[in-house]
Amino acid sequence: MKTNYILLIIISLLYVSCNEALEEEVIDFRSTGNFYQNEDDAVAAANAMYRPLQINVYRRWYSTLTELRSDHAKHEFPNPALTSVDIYTMDAANSQNAEMWTGYYSSINLANIVVQRVAEISEIPDGRRNEIVAEGRFVRAFSYFELVRLYGGVPLRLDYTEGLDNIATPRATVDEVYESILADLQFARSNLPITVSDSEQGRPTRGSALGLLAQVYLTLGDFEQAKTIAQEIINTGMYSLLPNYESVFSIDNEGHNEYLFSIKYSNLRNYGSGLPAWFANGGSNNPYGSAAFRVIQGDDEAEIWTDWDENDPRRQYALYETFIGDNGQFVNLRETNSPFYAFGKYRDPIGSQGSTNHATDYPIVRYAEILLILAEAENEINGPTPLAYDALNRVRRRGYGFPIISPSSVDLSSLSQEEFRNAVFDERSHELVSEGKRWFDLLRTGQAIPILSSKNRTSGISENDLVFPIPQDEIDNNAALDQSDQNPGY
Repeated sequence: MKTNYILLIIISLLYVSCNEALEEEVIDFRSTGNFYQNEDDAVAAANAMYRPLQINVYRRWYSTLTELRSDHAKHEFPNPALTSVDIYTMDAANSQNAEMWTGYYSSINLANIVVQRVAEISEIPDGRRNEIVAEGRFVRAFSYFELVRLYGGVPLRLDYTEGLDNIATPRATVDEVYESILADLQFARSNLPITVSDSEQGRPTRGSALGLLAQVYLTLGDFEQAKTIAQEIINTGMYSLLPNYESVFSIDNEGHNEYLFSIKYSNLRNYGSGLPAWFANGGSNNPYGSAAFRVIQGDDEAEIWTDWDENDPRRQYALYETFIGDNGQFVNLRETNSPFYAFGKYRDPIGSQGSTNHATDYPIVRYAEILLILAEAENEINGPTPLAYDALNRVRRRGYGFPIISPSSVDLSSLSQEEFRNAVFDERSHELVSEGKRWFDLLRTGQAIPILSSKNRTSGISENDLVFPIPQDEIDNNAALDQSDQNPGY
């Protein structure tokens, strides 16, 4: 059966007909053969790449699946499919996993259209044409980076699909996927614009490509390259830590220079995020969103709850177990039928048109993470040097509300290399909580099984659980795959 692939292709072509990234206006159903004639067509094609990422991936399921897989969160009820993610019994038929996979590959197909067809539009000046192609290659690299970390080797589709051509694609190796990612990001860093206008916020820039490159090199354990890229970003002088941690995530303060790249949302119906509702607890009386669905539930055994300094303002903002409700009444979550703490980083009390219509953007690369990448890479290369301490302590100072560039009482010093390594690991856990980083930090540092095995999960974690299952629909409908291509244990 090819039903799912035909649907994916149709969805991709409909996305291409979007006029604006956040204001979908279907023009008509055009084939790629006659649509790409000028710069407006090229921009429309580029706009379309983001819609599957916004809706199928980052609106709900990416955070849900990666947070529940980590030690930070749990899901005891009410959805057995999500509980299976938490206790490592998820199977290849999981619908949330399949929707996330489809979202990435829809975006990849749209990016492939941009890369191939925009390159053929001769009336666009070379520099501008390369910018748009670079945008396509950035989105493609970003999507494959997420896929390879989630699933291991995946089908590597670098040509767009229109019809049933190029559908049957075998799994590439992990190395082959990373080779493609790095090639795309090197092109993107050379050709993306340095900045974009306020009206173009959400499009990647050269800094976005560099930020993603730093993440990729850190994941690969190439600390020399991770350090070099992080320093290049810092030396541009274009990015900085905001003085106040909470303001980084405020819906009233979007477009600031701590974000190198983020997934954009708005309160318009069908163009919002679901995360304020997904992370919250306490029902419709919760002031942080239009609903509180308690999908991502706080785990009392997590390090962020047991060991995070209660005097750290970031903890006070990102985790909560009490609040004053919309009705003015004090609520203690421990005394409700959902007796666990909740996550408060994503807040939007005016998402009034539904639980998935919140305007909270989802951060992909922040300047704080670049500083932590520099600190980690420098420590791995040279030990805890002044450069490493400065990068780490800047993040800590801002987190505690101290001036960023002045010594403070929360500065770390006199650590061994191993102690500094652990300090960076913990700092990432705190600074980047709820941003989809923890699961991948556990994986790349080899700490997933040791840490998660100590937790009170119904089913123990094994090596097989370190990657997600390839969705069964992909196995069934991709003629180049069979059950032997499934990840072990699924």
